[in-house]
Amino acid sequence: MLKPVKKRFDIQVTEAGTTVSKTFELDKNIKAVKGVLITSDRDDLIYFRGTQK
Repeated sequence: MLKPVKKRFDIQVTEAGTTVSKTFELDKNIKAVKGVLITSDRDDLIYFRGTQK
């Protein structure tokens, strides 16, 4: 039986108006990603466009 695992990855955004990209390594026993949660210290500034792969 598959067991849910929650992983946290932090991205620091230091400059306005730039694209931020980061690659993360998952454990080899993870079979699928069910969801992605995006949060911010300032929720009014969260803007997401495009796809999350």
